[in-house]
Amino acid sequence: LLVVIAVCAMIVTVPAATSGTLRSPQFPAAMGVGSADLRMDLQHTGPDSSAAFDAAQHALARDGEVLDHVALTTTRHVITDAEGTPLTLPVDNGDHRSLPVDYAEGRAPRDPDEIALSLIALLESGTEVGQTLLMEVRGQPRELTVVGAYQDITHGGLTAKAMLPTRGEEVTRYVLSARLEPGADVGAAVERLSSQLPEVKVVEIDTFLEQILGPLAAAVTRVAVAATAASVLLGAVITGMFVQMLRAGSAGGDGIQRALGASRAQLCVQYLSRIVIVSVLGAGLGVLAGLGVGQGVLNLMIEGMLGGIDHLFQGASRIDLVADPVITAVGIPLLLCVVTAAVTILTVRSTPEPRISALNTE
Repeated sequence: LLVVIAVCAMIVTVPAATSGTLRSPQFPAAMGVGSADLRMDLQHTGPDSSAAFDAAQHALARDGEVLDHVALTTTRHVITDAEGTPLTLPVDNGDHRSLPVDYAEGRAPRDPDEIALSLIALLESGTEVGQTLLMEVRGQPRELTVVGAYQDITHGGLTAKAMLPTRGEEVTRYVLSARLEPGADVGAAVERLSSQLPEVKVVEIDTFLEQILGPLAAAVTRVAVAATAASVLLGAVITGMFVQMLRAGSAGGDGIQRALGASRAQLCVQYLSRIVIVSVLGAGLGVLAGLGVGQGVLNLMIEGMLGGIDHLFQGASRIDLVADPVITAVGIPLLLCVVTAAVTILTVRSTPEPRISALNTE
């Protein structure tokens, strides 16, 4: 029974903790999106795009509700992957110290000769943090020092961050992120900036993440609900069978206690105390095991989503599991303990009482 309860707790913990991580406030920064409230995207189509980008920066600088903002220009450059094949890499250029993302390794670039790669780009290029990367910049090869590695969900996870020149045919788009004053109306800010900058796509950062990760988070939540129902059913069935076996094995002792005046409730407490102790221990072990397994499951899922089968088990995702302590430490063990206790009481009450006369006859 201890093993069964532990397995049930683990089955519930893994999807519950994964769903909680996908919806946690820390998750965007871990996936390459800075801790901003607004995101503004503008595709580069010509000189008019550069003017619109400058206008967007001025609008953010003048807006009284904008606490901080960062403007990045995306350029495309050619590198050589681990197999010697040319690979086009999108590079976000700008100040990466404002509204920073979480780095799995190293730090953000601070000068034009440094670059940070996404984890998938790090694998594809065959480099490591601290090594140099040869990149084509304005038609000329240029050596850049890889100073950091981070998780990213844009461009299929294959990106880089640097401070390269951002004028010319290499520019593909512009991205601006802004953090508002505490208590500011994000929706109103989106409408205000959208009206001022019709060429720029302005969205709440929550909307941006929902568009990318919403279906995945919803699917994991459904799995968590189904896993909880299956675990409760499994725990109830096995507990009922186990208590019936205990009753059959202790029929003689139970009959003697009843003959000596013990009540049905007193017998029920004896079984209940044993089952609850086992349930508490099993649930605790299952939650701990689930947190360990969930860490691997989450990163395996992100690796498959971004890099496909080729990047599974290669460290293309290094996200820490963010489990809700109330759910994992209290909710899951309490749920399983309540279920096993209720089943124990019902089973003991529904099982015929052993009688001394019948036992003597047998």
